[in-house]
Amino acid sequence: THTHTHSLISVAMDGWTAGPFAPHVVDVTRRNWAQVEAGLRLAVQTASFVALDTELSGIGGSAVMREQNIQDRYVAMSKIVQSRAMFSLGVSCFLHYPRKESPASFIVQTFNLSLCCDEDYVVEPGAL
Repeated sequence: THTHTHSLISVAMDGWTAGPFAPHVVDVTRRNWAQVEAGLRLAVQTASFVALDTELSGIGGSAVMREQNIQDRYVAMSKIVQSRAMFSLGVSCFLHYPRKESPASFIVQTFNLSLCCDEDYVVEPGAL
């Protein structure tokens, strides 16, 4: 509801960014997960849309990225991803927040989850 949205913004505004500014990024680790989890869940549940980004230990040869057929590129990339480690997961939550001067405005909250991997994986020097 309209009231719920305003209370969300009031509560979360210190962690959200409104306007043409760089988004505030919350770094999430094992040490602060308990303190950040509720805010991350609220941001995801109330977002107009969510964008995800991964940081891997490499993406393989550049020939795969130049593959013209999107299906072939997807298949090749999915094989590469299975042998790489995911170092971090970025989660950006966008909340539509129209203003009179800018009806297409959003506020954004970004979380950077640092991940650990217990399995063997390939690390490309250029990824570090």
